[in-house]
Amino acid sequence: MKILIVSLVTFLLSSCYQTKKPPKIYESNYKDGELTQVQFYPYSITFDTLKAGQSFEGSFYIKNVGKNILYIDSISKACSCTKLDISKGVVNISDSLNVTFSIRPTVTKEYFVTPLVFYLNTKPFYRQILIEGYIE
Repeated sequence: MKILIVSLVTFLLSSCYQTKKPPKIYESNYKDGELTQVQFYPYSITFDTLKAGQSFEGSFYIKNVGKNILYIDSISKACSCTKLDISKGVVNISDSLNVTFSIRPTVTKEYFVTPLVFYLNTKPFYRQILIEGYIE
């Protein structure tokens, strides 16, 4: 019984300390071991009042201001009510990328904030855009 408990505790502790390797995109796609730099404009998008069930659209820009190609590895969104239209996952040096989105909120009478998190070859390796507004 003691051996079973010790084995179980060892397994649980070892699984907590495992680190996930970063995607290869962060290891090999930059010159001289440098990451690139990025600017988002705007950093947050605020809608005054949204009607539940209606779709609203907006856009923002991602600009590569670094010395290496910018790679957009993945994007996560907190709400399934948000749809993104992004044409490519690579932004050349000094270029910009226009990202459009639509949001269709379903909850009523509350203020919402939903983040879009972009995983990139930058430091830190992610950037966040906030979409917010009041739903009536």
